[in-house]
Amino acid sequence: MVRSAVAAVAFLVAATVAHGAAVPPPPGAAAAAAALPSATARLGSCPPDKVWHAPYGNAIKIPAAAVPGYEMWNGAWTRAYSAAKNMPTLVFGANNWGKGTIRAGTGVIAYRVRVPADGRYRWSADMAAPHTTDWNDFWVYSNRGANAFVWGGGTVDHNPHMLITPWLWKGQVVEFRISGRSNKVQIAHFGLHKCQTTGRGSPACANLNVMKGAPVATCY
Repeated sequence: MVRSAVAAVAFLVAATVAHGAAVPPPPGAAAAAAALPSATARLGSCPPDKVWHAPYGNAIKIPAAAVPGYEMWNGAWTRAYSAAKNMPTLVFGANNWGKGTIRAGTGVIAYRVRVPADGRYRWSADMAAPHTTDWNDFWVYSNRGANAFVWGGGTVDHNPHMLITPWLWKGQVVEFRISGRSNKVQIAHFGLHKCQTTGRGSPACANLNVMKGAPVATCY
């Protein structure tokens, strides 16, 4: 993996999913989903014992900065307001201009979501960075530079593929984790949307307009 020093300044982050195998949902999953409250207050942060839910539709768009403070500060994450997004964002190493990357697994933050419908989902993120990167993998996110936000993300350096989950079940809770890798990247949102994987290149998963237009998830 070869990059210029400038491109290596900034680009963060791994994502993993803890998921169930493609088997029938566990006993009681349907009842648990039905028992969820029908109306909730949107929280400033989502504590570890709560779960993100899609208000409607089959996309879960999570505001990255909605995490408890102790989860950020221990891992060098900070909140930074974005005028472009009119919201707080999450930044790793905001005050560090070092060009070296760090080992993955530093500053891990976990987000739990409840799957809104049976199916496979693409994971993607809405990010900005001061410099450009290639369309490669989640270890080095692709960015346009100039701190412009863009949805995207893929796997396998220099041969990008979308990151698509195994089959997930409605009502199942999955956990995504991000970790710092280098500095100055802002994350506004990330999440997943249900999509059909049929067709060359899975075009339904490649289209991120669903994520862009999705309602922001609620936490309860």
